[in-house]
Parts: sequence; structure tokens; C-alpha cells
Amino acid sequence: MSPRRPKKASQLATALIEHSSDSIALVDEAGTVLYANPATARLLGLSITEVIGSNVFRWVHEEDMLAFKTTFAKQLERPGVPLRNAFRVHHKDGTWRNIESVGVNRLDDPGIRGIIINHRDVTDSRLAAEALQAGEDRFRQFVEHASDIIYSCDLTGHFTFFNPTAVRLMKYSEGELIGRHFLTLIRADYRERARLLYEKQMKERVP
Repeated sequence: MSPRRPKKASQLATALIEHSSDSIALVDEAGTVLYANPATARLLGLSITEVIGSNVFRWVHEEDMLAFKTTFAKQLERPGVPLRNAFRVHHKDGTWRNIESVGVNRLDDPGIRGIIINHRDVTDSRLAAEALQAGEDRFRQFVEHASDIIYSCDLTGHFTFFNPTAVRLMKYSEGELIGRHFLTLIRADYRERARLLYEKQMKERVP
């Protein structure tokens, strides 16, 4: 049995837009909202009736306004060309949401007569990235200031990293150590034992 389809392509397009998780809005050359899907209202914490007829510039953070207006002006000058933008918008609860958008000028299209803007809320992903970066920075500080020797090797046993303490205590420069095989620093009579231990660690993934 073939899948059921809307009788008209416009019905399908409307259904996709209305149920999209991304905010999709249609604005005129002045930035007034002509249409907005439900995701747009959720993005701003407003009702659809509050969004329709309002101006997009009123939502944008003042620190992002110049860049936003510059991109908007370019959209007016370049019909049909998708342009990306990134800015913050004000949510009704008082918070600022980080937005990435793509806008296309379709003012000349008789069936559209507006600028289509697709917005995506990237606040949570940006906060997660910032938290990850903060964690990495703290770990890097710990490693660089540790009083113990900290190093890493690749699967073949060649050094890929040394912390400053290791470089200082081993009395080699970092350039002399990176890429060198760890067995070259082991006493000759201990090398076979060290090699077997390293292979065991790699095979069993144990410290």
C-alpha cells in the first residue's frame, strides 16, 4: 500500500513547517513578522499572536544588533542567496538564547514575498561546549603544574606528550623526547620486561 500523501504539495509543506523543531519565520523588508511556526513561539516564550506582527529587531541583544542589521541588509541586497547569522534573542522568561540562523530573501517571489529565516536554538549545545572546554582547561592546568612525571605514548610505544615536570627531571628537551620510543630510556637489562609489560597494558587496557 502506498503511503498517504496530502492532496496538495502546499499541504505537505505546511505540515512540515508547522511540526518542525526549528523556528521558521517569514518577515518583510522592515523585519516585521508575517508568519511564524509554533517552534518560533516556543523559542521566544510567546504565543503566535504575540509574534505575528512584531519586529525581529526587538528580540535581538543590543550587543549583537549591529551584526544582525548588517546581515539583514545584505539579505535585502542579495535575493535568493542563503546567509548565515548568529545572535542572541530575548526569551519571555528573561534569559537570552543563542541562535544560529539561515535567511533567504524571497521578496521577489510572488508566492512568498518575504524573507524566510530558519532559526535554531544552540544555547544548550554551546553551554555544553563551554563546560567541556573549561574541564579541558582545568585538566591541562593540573597536568602542566603537577609535581609528578606525566607522559603519554602511542600504540607503538613512542612518546606523544610530556608535562614540564617530566622534561625538567629527565633532563631532555621536549623535542628530544616527543617521537622517541620509551624503551630507549630503559636500562638494557630491563627493556624486555618493560616491553612485555607495555604490550600487556595495551592488550588488556590496564594501567
